[in-house]
Amino acid sequence: EEGRYSDAAAQLEAIYSTSKATPEAAMDFLMLAQAKALRDLSGASARALVDAYNALPAEQKAQSKSAVVETLMNADKLQLAFDIVNAGSSTDALADLDLAKAYRLKNDLAKAEKLASHLVSNKNLNVEQQADVYEELAQIAFAAGDLAKCEELAKKAIATYAKNYVAYETMGRVYLKQNNSRAALDAANKSIGINIY
Repeated sequence: EEGRYSDAAAQLEAIYSTSKATPEAAMDFLMLAQAKALRDLSGASARALVDAYNALPAEQKAQSKSAVVETLMNADKLQLAFDIVNAGSSTDALADLDLAKAYRLKNDLAKAEKLASHLVSNKNLNVEQQADVYEELAQIAFAAGDLAKCEELAKKAIATYAKNYVAYETMGRVYLKQNNSRAALDAANKSIGINIY
């Protein structure tokens, strides 16, 4: 993936060099910083991303928050992701879901479950987002070793939004743990059928 991010950074560098004096400059610089953070996976590039994010006007910050948090999580800079999610008094449900993922990755499953569980009753989520919540709860259950609960929640994610390919991947992992390779292969094929990437 490093090559892909290197290519993206080079392209975004060219775009940013032509947009510096335009209203789009701040967002172009943010996208460049995201590509560099994923390319370099360094503390310096992650902090540069946070600086680019903090320089945005409030509306653009709100629109970019989840993407920046996800980039930081993918770059394994969880504390910086926590800092952004915890800044201010956000009511952004997707940021809460990102934070739940970050806590799960830090193996703080109690905090992860608490954050994700409160989203189950959020009536402002569309069906795809609701399925993402169930899927995250399934991931938390899997991390805790509760395969029955994981299977139940992954099936709930699929029932809520049948195109949630990650839920099929999770089902495949459960089936592998249960030594059911045929069902695991079927789940993997369903996932690939939805998203071949």
